Amino acid sequence: MGRLTRCYVSTHPPHSGRPDGSGYFRVMAEVLSVGAGDEPVSAMTLLPGDGQFLPMQRFDLGILLKPGYQPSSVRGSVNGHNHDNRFSRCYPGGGSDTTGHFMICPDADTLLDPMSPVSRVTVDVIMKDGTTESDKVMWELLQP
Repeated sequence: MGRLTRCYVSTHPPHSGRPDGSGYFRVMAEVLSVGAGDEPVSAMTLLPGDGQFLPMQRFDLGILLKPGYQPSSVRGSVNGHNHDNRFSRCYPGGGSDTTGHFMICPDADTLLDPMSPVSRVTVDVIMKDGTTESDKVMWELLQP
């Protein structure tokens, strides 16, 4: 099994398509190479990982699965509260059984809990064979 060794990330110009007129950047990521390495601990990786975010910062959630895992659907929670309706909007972002699948969950910034300084996001990916893989991230909402 390999590990991600190079990744290209670009941001698109600000877009003001939100009803409140706020601008946001759309981030596009592309895996350039996978190299030999130790077996990853988890069958999936969440992007962005643990981190800090500014109020009004816009971002999508990426789910990178190891080769051989075939996703069927996504569900999840934030701070123990069910948010399956938001995760139902996740869609395939590319990949294959050989390279690993990548899923994109748009507008992940809406998962940040404004009433809590830390949002503990749990993501469950249900595979086509009925098994479930889970991962968690902690996102901190910085206060001005």
